[in-house]
Amino acid sequence: MSSEEGIRISNELIGSMLDLIAAHDERASGDTIVSVQYLTAVAGYLIGSYPGADSERDELLEHLGALMKHVADDRMQAARKQQGAQVQRRGVEIPTDDPAMGIWRPG
Repeated sequence: MSSEEGIRISNELIGSMLDLIAAHDERASGDTIVSVQYLTAVAGYLIGSYPGADSERDELLEHLGALMKHVADDRMQAARKQQGAQVQRRGVEIPTDDPAMGIWRPG
């Protein structure tokens, strides 16, 4: 796969990576931030071996930071949308004759 095709992440891939980190450091199994620190440190370690100029490496770091923010924003937005759909499904709205009034009962 070329870099132009993009990457594919899955719950299975993420789970495997987190399991590997937790096997290395048990603190990571109960603390997401520890896992993220490991993932970030590994990325930094790999980028430290980047063969290009310092300016290219810095540009790559900026690009990767933007990618991480984009993925995090997408993930949070999807989670909020899913939570909103679940909340809407829980109740039943009962219309009344008064357009400013309604009755809502848990479903």
